[in-house]
Amino acid sequence: MSCVTRELLLEDLDLDQAWDAVVDMENWLAEEAELELEPGAEGRFRLDDGSERHAKVEAVDPGRTLSWWWWSDEADDRGTHVEVRLVEAVSGTRVVVVESGFAVGPVAFAASTLLHRTPIRA
Repeated sequence: MSCVTRELLLEDLDLDQAWDAVVDMENWLAEEAELELEPGAEGRFRLDDGSERHAKVEAVDPGRTLSWWWWSDEADDRGTHVEVRLVEAVSGTRVVVVESGFAVGPVAFAASTLLHRTPIRA
């Protein structure tokens, strides 16, 4: 089983602002994201490369944690588990993204774009 962890600091954003940035997945993760943030909700992502992934929300703790499973329709894709945790930091909010499963997918690699696409609010 594979696991990739990425951490980044969203400077000058409190937990609520960072949560808003994280759940705006079309800003950092996918071209289109249809996902209701409720445990058990199912949704779909269309990634920037045109590929699609199905998702099922595992847990939501607003301002703290979001996790889901996602997979493609490819026969050999067993899916991956994604967890995004927000941790209050002195100068903003630390975002920890962990993608684990049989083959790590795009979330862990896209996490760094969250830092570059998140507007800093005063």
